[in-house]
Amino acid sequence: MNGAGLLLTTAEMEWYWDLYVPDERRRLEPEASPLRRTDLSGVAPATLVIAGGDPLRDEGVEYGLRLRSAGVPEYTCIVAGVPHLFLTFPALESRTRAIDEVSERLRLSFAGG
Repeated sequence: MNGAGLLLTTAEMEWYWDLYVPDERRRLEPEASPLRRTDLSGVAPATLVIAGGDPLRDEGVEYGLRLRSAGVPEYTCIVAGVPHLFLTFPALESRTRAIDEVSERLRLSFAGG
């Protein structure tokens, strides 16, 4: 994990897990966490936007690498120096660039390119 992160603490992540999957044993199942799947082939293509200051950054990067290794089309956009919630901050130039970049990737994907 990438540490405490900016605007997303370990305590908050635990709270979200409690809401998302209350039964701690089920958190280890691939349905709760796709990174736990042993075989990612056949998973839908993915566009990943990863904030550099996100405590979930390393897991996002690993997921992208595993998708690529499984032959799944993926595009990973890592935005350095921003917090987990950076896409909610309209004034950030990096937010606008990330949205533009991902929008273009999705447009190309839908166009078959």
